Amino acid sequence: VGMVIGFSPYELPALKTLFHWLLALDSLALGAVAAATTGWNHPATCSGRNLAYRRCVYEEVGGFEKIKHFISGDDDLFMRLVAEGTEWKIRYAYSPRMVVPTRLLVTVRQFINQRIRHASKGLHYNWRSKTILSLVYLYNFLLFVSLPIAVVHPVSFGMPFVALAGKSVCELFLLAKFAMDMQRSH
Repeated sequence: VGMVIGFSPYELPALKTLFHWLLALDSLALGAVAAATTGWNHPATCSGRNLAYRRCVYEEVGGFEKIKHFISGDDDLFMRLVAEGTEWKIRYAYSPRMVVPTRLLVTVRQFINQRIRHASKGLHYNWRSKTILSLVYLYNFLLFVSLPIAVVHPVSFGMPFVALAGKSVCELFLLAKFAMDMQRSH
Protein backbone atom coordinates (compact mmCIF):
# COMPACT_ATOMS: atom_id res chain seq x y z
CA VAL A 1 0.00 0.00 0.00
CA GLY A 2 1.49 3.30 -1.09
CA MET A 3 -1.37 5.70 -0.45
CA VAL A 4 -4.32 5.87 1.94
CA ILE A 5 -7.26 8.20 1.42
CA GLY A 6 -10.05 8.98 3.87
CA PHE A 7 -13.30 10.74 4.58
CA SER A 8 -13.32 14.47 5.36
CA PRO A 9 -16.91 15.59 5.91
CA TYR A 10 -18.16 19.16 6.07
CA GLU A 11 -19.48 19.62 9.57
CA LEU A 12 -17.56 22.14 11.63
CA PRO A 13 -18.59 24.18 13.54
CA ALA A 14 -22.20 22.88 13.22
CA LEU A 15 -24.91 22.04 10.70
CA LYS A 16 -27.43 24.84 11.22
CA THR A 17 -29.15 25.54 7.90
CA LEU A 18 -30.60 23.51 5.03
CA PHE A 19 -27.60 24.61 2.94
CA HIS A 20 -25.24 23.17 5.57
CA TRP A 21 -27.14 19.88 5.65
CA LEU A 22 -27.02 19.68 1.83
CA LEU A 23 -23.26 20.31 1.93
CA ALA A 24 -22.90 17.53 4.49
CA LEU A 25 -24.95 15.20 2.28
CA ASP A 26 -22.83 16.11 -0.75
CA SER A 27 -19.69 15.46 1.27
CA LEU A 28 -21.09 12.12 2.40
CA ALA A 29 -21.82 11.17 -1.22
CA LEU A 30 -18.30 12.08 -2.35
CA GLY A 31 -16.84 10.05 0.52
CA ALA A 32 -19.01 7.05 -0.36
CA VAL A 33 -17.96 7.23 -4.02
CA ALA A 34 -14.30 7.52 -3.03
CA ALA A 35 -14.58 4.54 -0.67
CA ALA A 36 -16.47 2.38 -3.18
CA THR A 37 -14.26 3.09 -6.17
CA THR A 38 -11.11 2.64 -4.10
CA GLY A 39 -12.49 -0.70 -2.91
CA TRP A 40 -12.88 -1.69 -6.57
CA ASN A 41 -9.20 -0.74 -7.16
CA HIS A 42 -10.21 2.22 -9.36
CA PRO A 43 -10.12 5.23 -7.03
CA ALA A 44 -12.14 8.10 -8.47
CA THR A 45 -11.48 10.90 -6.02
CA CYS A 46 -9.87 11.84 -2.74
CA SER A 47 -9.58 14.80 -0.42
CA GLY A 48 -6.29 16.45 0.38
CA ARG A 49 -7.65 17.04 3.87
CA ASN A 50 -7.37 13.33 4.62
CA LEU A 51 -4.72 11.44 2.69
CA ALA A 52 -1.30 9.97 3.25
CA TYR A 53 1.36 8.49 1.00
CA ARG A 54 4.80 7.06 1.33
CA ARG A 55 7.76 9.25 0.56
CA CYS A 56 9.07 6.64 -1.91
CA VAL A 57 5.72 6.84 -3.77
CA TYR A 58 6.04 10.62 -3.93
CA GLU A 59 9.56 10.29 -5.32
CA GLU A 60 8.59 7.52 -7.77
CA VAL A 61 5.95 9.69 -9.48
CA GLY A 62 8.19 12.77 -9.45
CA GLY A 63 6.29 14.53 -6.70
CA PHE A 64 3.96 17.24 -7.91
CA GLU A 65 6.18 18.23 -10.85
CA LYS A 66 3.80 16.89 -13.54
CA ILE A 67 0.79 18.65 -12.02
CA LYS A 68 2.34 21.82 -10.59
CA HIS A 69 0.69 24.09 -13.17
CA PHE A 70 -2.85 23.22 -12.01
CA ILE A 71 -4.62 25.71 -9.77
CA SER A 72 -6.67 23.03 -8.06
CA GLY A 73 -6.90 19.28 -7.82
CA ASP A 74 -3.41 18.35 -6.74
CA ASP A 75 -4.88 15.72 -4.42
CA ASP A 76 -6.92 13.91 -7.11
CA LEU A 77 -4.29 14.38 -9.80
CA PHE A 78 -1.52 13.08 -7.53
CA MET A 79 -3.71 10.08 -6.66
CA ARG A 80 -4.12 9.41 -10.39
CA LEU A 81 -0.35 9.56 -10.90
CA VAL A 82 0.02 6.88 -8.22
CA ALA A 83 -2.90 4.75 -9.48
CA GLU A 84 -1.99 4.89 -13.17
CA GLY A 85 1.79 5.17 -13.04
CA THR A 86 2.88 2.79 -10.30
CA GLU A 87 2.24 -0.68 -8.91
CA TRP A 88 1.41 0.74 -5.48
CA LYS A 89 -2.03 0.03 -4.07
CA ILE A 90 -4.35 2.76 -2.81
CA ARG A 91 -6.63 1.98 0.12
CA TYR A 92 -9.48 3.78 1.84
CA ALA A 93 -9.29 4.39 5.60
CA TYR A 94 -12.74 2.92 6.16
CA SER A 95 -13.15 3.69 9.84
CA PRO A 96 -14.97 6.42 11.74
CA ARG A 97 -11.80 6.89 13.80
CA MET A 98 -9.98 8.00 10.64
CA VAL A 99 -12.45 10.76 9.71
CA VAL A 100 -11.03 14.30 9.46
CA PRO A 101 -13.94 16.77 9.68
CA THR A 102 -13.61 20.17 8.07
CA ARG A 103 -15.29 23.55 8.25
CA LEU A 104 -18.39 24.21 6.22
CA LEU A 105 -18.40 26.58 3.29
CA VAL A 106 -20.23 29.72 4.37
CA THR A 107 -21.95 30.85 1.17
CA VAL A 108 -23.46 29.37 -1.97
CA ARG A 109 -20.91 31.39 -3.95
CA GLN A 110 -18.06 29.61 -2.16
CA PHE A 111 -19.69 26.28 -3.04
CA ILE A 112 -20.05 27.23 -6.72
CA ASN A 113 -16.44 28.46 -6.89
CA GLN A 114 -15.27 25.22 -5.27
CA ARG A 115 -17.23 23.14 -7.81
CA ILE A 116 -15.77 25.10 -10.71
CA ARG A 117 -12.27 24.41 -9.34
CA HIS A 118 -13.10 20.73 -8.87
CA ALA A 119 -14.57 20.40 -12.37
CA SER A 120 -11.57 22.09 -14.00
CA LYS A 121 -9.28 19.17 -13.21
CA GLY A 122 -11.63 16.65 -14.86
CA LEU A 123 -10.36 17.68 -18.26
CA HIS A 124 -7.00 16.15 -17.33
CA TYR A 125 -8.31 12.72 -16.35
CA ASN A 126 -7.71 9.69 -18.55
CA TRP A 127 -10.24 8.82 -21.26
CA ARG A 128 -11.87 6.07 -19.17
CA SER A 129 -12.58 8.40 -16.25
CA LYS A 130 -13.79 11.14 -18.58
CA THR A 131 -16.15 8.68 -20.28
CA ILE A 132 -17.61 7.41 -17.01
CA LEU A 133 -18.04 10.94 -15.61
CA SER A 134 -19.63 12.10 -18.86
CA LEU A 135 -22.11 9.22 -18.80
CA VAL A 136 -23.04 9.95 -15.17
CA TYR A 137 -23.57 13.66 -15.92
CA LEU A 138 -25.50 12.85 -19.11
CA TYR A 139 -27.78 10.43 -17.24
CA ASN A 140 -28.51 13.02 -14.54
CA PHE A 141 -29.07 15.75 -17.12
CA LEU A 142 -31.44 13.58 -19.16
CA LEU A 143 -33.30 12.61 -16.01
CA PHE A 144 -33.66 16.27 -15.05
CA VAL A 145 -34.85 17.26 -18.54
CA SER A 146 -37.20 14.29 -18.91
CA LEU A 147 -39.29 15.11 -15.83
CA PRO A 148 -40.97 18.25 -17.28
CA ILE A 149 -41.27 16.57 -20.69
CA ALA A 150 -43.09 13.64 -19.08
CA VAL A 151 -45.64 16.00 -17.57
CA VAL A 152 -46.36 17.51 -21.01
CA HIS A 153 -46.37 14.15 -22.88
CA PRO A 154 -48.41 11.66 -20.86
CA VAL A 155 -47.30 8.71 -23.03
CA SER A 156 -43.86 8.75 -21.38
CA PHE A 157 -45.12 9.97 -18.01
CA GLY A 158 -43.95 7.09 -15.83
CA MET A 159 -40.51 6.37 -17.30
CA PRO A 160 -38.51 9.27 -15.81
CA PHE A 161 -40.17 8.80 -12.44
CA VAL A 162 -39.26 5.10 -12.43
CA ALA A 163 -35.68 5.99 -13.40
CA LEU A 164 -35.53 8.64 -10.68
CA ALA A 165 -36.96 6.26 -8.09
CA GLY A 166 -34.45 3.54 -9.04
CA LYS A 167 -31.54 5.96 -8.88
CA SER A 168 -32.75 7.36 -5.55
CA VAL A 169 -33.13 3.93 -3.94
CA CYS A 170 -29.64 2.86 -5.02
CA GLU A 171 -28.11 6.10 -3.75
CA LEU A 172 -30.07 5.90 -0.51
CA PHE A 173 -28.69 2.43 0.27
CA LEU A 174 -25.12 3.47 -0.57
CA LEU A 175 -25.31 6.67 1.49
CA ALA A 176 -27.12 5.05 4.43
CA LYS A 177 -24.52 2.28 4.68
CA PHE A 178 -21.60 4.69 4.41
CA ALA A 179 -23.17 7.10 6.94
CA MET A 180 -23.73 4.30 9.44
CA ASP A 181 -20.23 2.89 8.92
CA MET A 182 -18.67 6.33 9.39
CA GLN A 183 -20.99 7.12 12.32
CA ARG A 184 -22.47 10.08 10.48
CA SER A 185 -26.15 9.08 10.48
CA HIS A 186 -27.27 11.83 12.89
